[in-house]
Amino acid sequence: MNDYIVEENIDIEKVGSEFPLKSESRFLYLDANKPSYQEAKIGEKPFIIYSKVINDYKDVDYEKLQADYTLRKAFKFLSISVELYEKR
Repeated sequence: MNDYIVEENIDIEKVGSEFPLKSESRFLYLDANKPSYQEAKIGEKPFIIYSKVINDYKDVDYEKLQADYTLRKAFKFLSISVELYEKR
């Protein structure tokens, strides 16, 4: 997803997510050159990265995401997916 966001020239400051993706990249990837995302703030951030493996999202967050955002890109492998949503 990081590569897609860079390729599409999406401003990293406009992308929100939850732990662990909102951690500093030097801790998450052991590389300070990777993006560090902001807190999700669904409804405020233009883009949200969502995955079922991110445990900080509540059911109400997912419902708001489905109501106010459009799925822009998804990457899937077996039962794991990472999805980028864009605010309508």
